Amino acid sequence: MTNTNYSINKKWHPLLKRIFSTFDKLPVYLVGGAVRDFLMDKLPKDYDFVAQCAKDDLIRAGFEQIDPSSHIMIFVKRVKIPGLGEYQFEVALPRKEIKVDKGYHGFKLIFDPNMSIEEDLKRRDLTVNAIALDRNGTIIDPFGGRKDIKNKVLRHVSEHFLEDPLRIVRLYRFTAKGKEWHISDETIQFLKKHQDYLEQELSITPKERIFKEIEKALMEPETHKFFEAIKQIKIGKIFKEIYDIDKIPNMKGDPLTKFALLGYYFKNEEDLHNFLVRFKFPVKYRQASMCVKRYMNEYIRQTGSIEYRMRLIKSISLYLPVMKSVAKQLGYSLPNPLIEKFALIPASKIMDTSFIKVAGNPQEYVMQKRIEAYISAEKGLDINI
Repeated sequence: MTNTNYSINKKWHPLLKRIFSTFDKLPVYLVGGAVRDFLMDKLPKDYDFVAQCAKDDLIRAGFEQIDPSSHIMIFVKRVKIPGLGEYQFEVALPRKEIKVDKGYHGFKLIFDPNMSIEEDLKRRDLTVNAIALDRNGTIIDPFGGRKDIKNKVLRHVSEHFLEDPLRIVRLYRFTAKGKEWHISDETIQFLKKHQDYLEQELSITPKERIFKEIEKALMEPETHKFFEAIKQIKIGKIFKEIYDIDKIPNMKGDPLTKFALLGYYFKNEEDLHNFLVRFKFPVKYRQASMCVKRYMNEYIRQTGSIEYRMRLIKSISLYLPVMKSVAKQLGYSLPNPLIEKFALIPASKIMDTSFIKVAGNPQEYVMQKRIEAYISAEKGLDINI
């Protein structure tokens, strides 16, 4: 592989050579996020290509059309790269996307094997994703993507950005990839100029697809920047509850814990409930975040009778690890660990066969035994349980 205009670390050259060898001599370009990742010295997870050839050429090379009954010229092939494992390569013919109707599916694809790679790149969302690499190592970067990668700038390529309403949510998500990533002033002005149009498009975009972007943002290292971008730019009434949060917290932990912490900052339970329902969050997110919102203040206050505090811990036991992690991030001291320990003693350890001789409510009996065990432990006495 020649080193013409090459600015990808040399350690990746052997891998790229093996990747391009799977296409024989077909005129293909590696495009999008894979090129961006290589330029950032990272191993890509996905590999997308554009091929300037006929459909039959790809089929002869072992690629299969994703949907042979449709006009969509996208092909896939599973490829084994020595030392790296198996990947699915996705190859498309150069194409334009023309908006013909409202919504996520409201555009027409025009495939043309004679279209230039520059024209194909023009339809992409951000300059950092509008870069191509050919088999000779030459980088095609007509929109300044490499400079924007260096400066950690997120900039739209053209008005084609408007064709897919999900692009604005992905733009927000990209800011969460690192502390330095930021949206260009030019792009913010562009979004504001088309705010009414974007509002309308987002309102009819399937909310499940938006949730997927939210969940991906919760997996990024700087999740708070995703919600800060939503709050700053304020496009989309669907995000109205985020606008009312006074300050977006810096979230740490797994996605469930991060969102539970954010949920604590929602103006009230009703706002949090509406947001969860609108975007069809899975049950675990709904329960964990509502649990934190509803019970956190009681959990950390450590007031009330021993029985009350035990019942509270018992009622939130399913999401107690989330509750504890959020409490720490809020800077609160955790409740007495003995309360938690004895509140969660399984009933099976308390109720033996002799229990059938005990009159009264079994649940009350178990709770009383938990309290007695806790008091004994506090006094340093032996615990008979």
